[in-house]
Amino acid sequence: MTPAIFLDRDGTILEDHGVLTCAADVHFLPGVVEALQALKRRFRLFVLTNESLVGKGTLTRQQVNLVNGHMLRELHRDGICIEELYACPGAKGTCCKCHKPGSEFLVDAAQRYGLDITQSWTVGDHPHDAELGRSAGGNGIVVLTGHGQKHRADVPKGVPVAFDLAEASRIMFAGMQ
Repeated sequence: MTPAIFLDRDGTILEDHGVLTCAADVHFLPGVVEALQALKRRFRLFVLTNESLVGKGTLTRQQVNLVNGHMLRELHRDGICIEELYACPGAKGTCCKCHKPGSEFLVDAAQRYGLDITQSWTVGDHPHDAELGRSAGGNGIVVLTGHGQKHRADVPKGVPVAFDLAEASRIMFAGMQ
C-alpha cells in the first residue's frame, strides 16, 4: 500500500483570487511546483477541492473544469502527475458526503488506488482540510497560504501548521516511518 497526499486547490496549490473561472486565473503559489516534485518521489498526489460556488450557481461546472484542466496540464508539463482530482460541487452546509471535511473522495481514492491512509496526509489552508485527514485515520496539516493565516486560531491542537507547501513537505517527510 502506498501513502498519498491529498491537496486542497485554492490557497494551497493556486493563488486564491476568489472566483477562478478560466485558465488565465490559474497562478501557482511560489514554491508549489518544486514542493510537488519532491513529494511525488514518495507519495501519490491527489487534489480534493470544494467548489461550493457551483452549488450556489455562481460558477458552472464547465468553468471549474477549465481551471482544473489547465492546472493539471501545467503540472504535468512540469513532470507532476496528479492521480485524480476530486471536485465537490455541493454548496457548504448541504448533506453532501464529499464536501470537505466529508471523506467520501478520500475513501474512494484509498480503495481505487490501494493507498495507506495511515501514512497519508491532507493539506490545505482551512482547518477542515486537516480534519479530513485525521478523521479518516491519516494525518492533516494546515498551510498559512491562502486563507490559512486567517484560520490559524481555529487549527486544533496537535495539527501541524506550515508556512507554505514547501515547509509542509518537509514536515510530511519527517513524519514518514
